[in-house]
Amino acid sequence: MHRRRIMYVVVLAMSVGLAVTYLERRQLRERYEGFQQSEQEIEPAKRQIGELEQALSEEEARAQNLVNDPVEVEAAIRRIKRGVRDGETVFRVEQDPAQTEAPPAEPPAGVQP
Repeated sequence: MHRRRIMYVVVLAMSVGLAVTYLERRQLRERYEGFQQSEQEIEPAKRQIGELEQALSEEEARAQNLVNDPVEVEAAIRRIKRGVRDGETVFRVEQDPAQTEAPPAEPPAGVQP
C-alpha cells in the first residue's frame, strides 16, 4: 500500500514536470496573454462595426421610404426636368416695381413737419 502511494506521487510529480516543460517550450502563457490583448483590441472595432451596420440599416430604410414617398418622387422628377412636368404650363407672376416701394412714413401725432 505504501509503495502505491509513492508510485502515485512519483507519477504525479512527473506529470506536473512534463506539463510545466510543455508550457514553457510551447510558450503557451505568452501566447495566451497575446490572445487576451488582441481580444481587447478587437472589441472596440466590433462595437464600431455593429454601430455602422445599424446606421447602414437605418439609412437603407430611410432611402426605401424616399423611393416609396410620392412627394419625394415628384421632387426628384421636377429637379431632373427643371421643375416642369410634360404638358404643364408655368406662369410666373411678378410684382410691379412701382408697387413695391414703401409709402413715406407718417410723422407721429402731434409733431409738425
